[in-house]
Amino acid sequence: MPGSYLNSHATGSRYIMRWADFVAEYEAAATNFSKVNLQILHSGGTFDQSPNTGGSKPTGYAMAYAKSTDQQGAEGGAEMQMRLSPPPPPRARALSEIDLQKYIDNGPIEVLRGSRGNISWALDQLHSAKHLNNVAPAPSRPFSDAPTIKLEQWPVLHDGTSNVSAFFAIDWSYDGHSLSDIRISNTAVSNGTMALDVRAEISDDVPPNALSNCAVLKIKLTYKFQVDATNQQAAITTILIYGDGTHEIASQWQPSGLLAHSQSANGKPSSRSLGNGRADAIAVVGIAIGAIQHNEGGVTWSLDAFNSVKHPNDVAPNPSPAFRDAMPITIGRQSRGWVDKIGTDFQVDWQYNGTSVSNIKMKNIWKNDALLANLDVRGTIAHDNNVYDHRSTQTDVLSDGTVLSIIPGFKGADNPNNRQPCSAMRVTFDMSWDEQFSGTSKIQVEIHLFGDGFYSQVTREIQ
Repeated sequence: MPGSYLNSHATGSRYIMRWADFVAEYEAAATNFSKVNLQILHSGGTFDQSPNTGGSKPTGYAMAYAKSTDQQGAEGGAEMQMRLSPPPPPRARALSEIDLQKYIDNGPIEVLRGSRGNISWALDQLHSAKHLNNVAPAPSRPFSDAPTIKLEQWPVLHDGTSNVSAFFAIDWSYDGHSLSDIRISNTAVSNGTMALDVRAEISDDVPPNALSNCAVLKIKLTYKFQVDATNQQAAITTILIYGDGTHEIASQWQPSGLLAHSQSANGKPSSRSLGNGRADAIAVVGIAIGAIQHNEGGVTWSLDAFNSVKHPNDVAPNPSPAFRDAMPITIGRQSRGWVDKIGTDFQVDWQYNGTSVSNIKMKNIWKNDALLANLDVRGTIAHDNNVYDHRSTQTDVLSDGTVLSIIPGFKGADNPNNRQPCSAMRVTFDMSWDEQFSGTSKIQVEIHLFGDGFYSQVTREIQ
């Protein structure tokens, strides 16, 4: 028992007992109803009193925390070693703030900010609903979670020692008519020497061709890689989400000094693409690697783009003829499958002016997904530094010795009368199927584009 009350205010009332005994008495107060038991109550205040921590405190005083009274009774006064628990790990800044200048259907946009290392982000969040024409349907319908949109492959920029990237996920809800609760979050980062800032914006500024019989919102992610003090490379991914649960994605690198779109004074493309001796983000002059990305269901593709000009010997002719649109080249119905077919069609758009090649773009024009099957397509563009003269021959000899007839990529009226030696670029599609029942298969489509408007094309099975 605690003993008699002490009259001295210097020491006050003190109770010295083992923790096990205290627990037994305290629990009895709630379980033994044969007598009145005192419970520990919260005091309304200290009333100008303070604990006695001075030298007058007697042995066993409760404030003498350096010794364990429980251990003193059980172990003869062995000292208790203080163990300071480690502080919690630092947390990246993740301030959530309301942007009162921006609303969608009277719902405010919240901005979630964060950073890790050299990478920072600001991500819009919309927790209210977006209705078609801003009018809620009657009767209202319950919202369902759409599949998470994962942006975890692109863009990636190499800084000379490591890949720099930031990946994100978009969660959202739909009810067949409206959209709601759009949450954008960071899922992973890969730090390097260069800084990366990402801005994700939600808006109802959608292109006219995206309008439909349900609500539509645009999510735009802008990635800005700070290569050095003066050079910055930007990439943009645009996602359209629909109230019926579907979505579209398009990605592209933005033109900049890194893409070497401009020409130097002598007409030869500048070889500078990254400052301070860093490795090229764009592998070859003017080629935007992975400019168009798609990842949905079992079908994925990554397509390069060429936004510059390829001249013979990399020297622009003087004067330089005007460029013309060549006839689009179609990569025909390439599909495989045991039960259901999985496949894609692509189109290559390009320009020529009689001597040079320019503006090569690849795009998908058809796709079909299938269960238990995957299809991956990589469309690449490469420089060909040879000069070709089709005034004497109408054939193309590939690196493996295959001889192909060249095909006119122009209309009859656009056939140059004074054909000249010309430059060339190579476009390659590598398609890989992985099917549960029939295994894997691969094909390669190689296209050779010439500055005089001709091209060659061949398809090979890859073993």
